[in-house]
Parts: sequence; structure tokens; C-alpha cells
Amino acid sequence: MTDILRTALAALERQGRLQSPALKSQTNTPRRFAFQGDLLIHPRDQPASGGATPPRTCSQIITFGLEGAPTLPFLAGYLRSFADLKSLAQTLQGLLKGGGKYFVFCADLPPTARYQVPLDGALWYVLPLCESSVESELVKLLYLDKASFAELEPAAKLDTIADEALAYDITFDMLTYAEGVTRFPASEPVY
Repeated sequence: MTDILRTALAALERQGRLQSPALKSQTNTPRRFAFQGDLLIHPRDQPASGGATPPRTCSQIITFGLEGAPTLPFLAGYLRSFADLKSLAQTLQGLLKGGGKYFVFCADLPPTARYQVPLDGALWYVLPLCESSVESELVKLLYLDKASFAELEPAAKLDTIADEALAYDITFDMLTYAEGVTRFPASEPVY
């Protein structure tokens, strides 16, 4: 049986960053341990003024780690702001790899935006969130049959998304993080 502590998710688990799990278990694929939930990317701060800033998360995370592997081959999630991509990449520093498939759906991107953003050694697919969830966005992006997908149990859904995402090879316009922050300024403070 695959244990989360023998995967690349172990560090995030020990730091208490994996929150509100909808799925946190071994899947039907050997050596694969999946997580679906929220990823804490910035803890609650206590500024000198006494007021606390709320913790920031990358919501609706869908990812998995392979037993014995030091990196995450796939991750998808939702950010309220493109500017938070840097915090997400820093939180995952050392856990991502070149050639991995990493998708972020951002609330502040226009509906037609589709970019690839190189950041901290990984290449991110950055897209707008137009559907109701990251899972729905991935079903649409990866051309999965909605009816067949809906009949799957949660671990099988994650396996299906992950397998298709790992094979995804469509390219989008390249955008640097700095260009993206200029083009899509955060509407609220970035901590």
C-alpha cells in the first residue's frame, strides 16, 4: 500500500499545507498517492498593526505523488490572482520537475487567455477559470467524455485526469511571470 509519506507530497503533509481534502488516498494506479483539496501557499500573517491577513491557498488542487519519486509529475489548481503563481512555485520548490505537467486556472485572466509560463524550473500552463471547478476545466481541456467521467469513483477520476494531463502536449504563447504581473495586476494585495 502506498503511503503519502513515501511520496513527494510528504513535505507538504508534514508542513500542514494539504488542507480540506476531498481525496487523500492511494489510487487504482500502482505507487500513486493522490491529493485533491487545498494547498496552503501563504500562512496567516500577524502584522505589527494587530490585524491578521487571511491565509492564501491554491484551491481545488488535483495532484499525485509516486512512491519513491522526489517530484510531483502533475498538479492542477485554482488561484484568485496570476500574481500568486510565484508564491505557489516557491511553496512547491524542489517538488516540481522539467517535463512535469502543471496547470493553474486564474480568476483574473480573460476568457481567451492561454499561456505557458516558465517559473522556478517548471513550465506552467496558465489559463482562466471559466467552468465551475478545476476538475471541470480539466475535463474540457483534455477532451474527456463528460458522461463517462461522471460515472467514475473519485480515485479513478483523478487517475483519468492525471493520465491524460501527463500526455498533454499542446503549446500556448510563452509569457514570463513579470510580463504576466504587468498584464494582469492583482486586484488585491499580494502577500
